[in-house]
Amino acid sequence: MIPQRRVRFPSTSATPISPPALGPAGGDLGRRLLGDGTVGAVVTARAATPEDAAEVVRLAGLMFASMGFDVTDEWSARATAAFVQRLGGDMTAFVVDRPDGEPGLAAGGAGVVTTRLPTPA
Repeated sequence: MIPQRRVRFPSTSATPISPPALGPAGGDLGRRLLGDGTVGAVVTARAATPEDAAEVVRLAGLMFASMGFDVTDEWSARATAAFVQRLGGDMTAFVVDRPDGEPGLAAGGAGVVTTRLPTPA
């Protein structure tokens, strides 16, 4: 099993804030005051499982739709099946659960291994 990792992402705001503005226990939804006085979020990424397939495909569909692609139910079904089939084979994926505790994912990323013929020296 791949261990979970905590990743810190700085916020896009460059406005320093004081610790009291974060509220109790450092703030809600994983927000933390960084050493430079800006607010960042601490998220936990975990290895995706086949149960995450539909939600990963939903997020991918949002990305493709924002680029003008026609995201159909047929594409979603094919993509979900491909995700489940390839996960743990030539593809790995990591996901971040929603920070508000609601069902679903906030983010995800995947990578594939492609083996190619050797190139000439």
